[in-house]
Amino acid sequence: METAEQLKKKIGSAEDLRDLVRTMKLLAVTNIRRFQEAVEALADYYHTIEMGLQIALQREALNTALGAGGWQDMDHPQGDLGLVVLGTDQGLCGRYNEVVVDFSREVVEQEFQGERPRSILCVGLRPALQLEHL
Repeated sequence: METAEQLKKKIGSAEDLRDLVRTMKLLAVTNIRRFQEAVEALADYYHTIEMGLQIALQREALNTALGAGGWQDMDHPQGDLGLVVLGTDQGLCGRYNEVVVDFSREVVEQEFQGERPRSILCVGLRPALQLEHL
């Protein structure tokens, strides 16, 4: 049978472990809440981007219908596919813009058989400059 001193040590260790588990649970709850807030912010951002693209595409359709030529004045029939490229204005994002531009060029080669798409909507100055002469 264990002595009173040994039992006190075990009880102390169990209490320490309980405190540690309680602290870990609190940290987990805090982290979960932060991630939930990040997900909500991303959902708002997605909604904003989606609305902006809808407005831009509606303007393009309206300009084409009115004969204004839209963003690009090209001799392609209405209904052709366009290209939407999402890049950045700033650096510090690694090779992201380069990868986006390379992929866009591949899409033009494969989907548009090397011809320029009727409309190109490019978000971000860096890829726009590289795709200007596509």
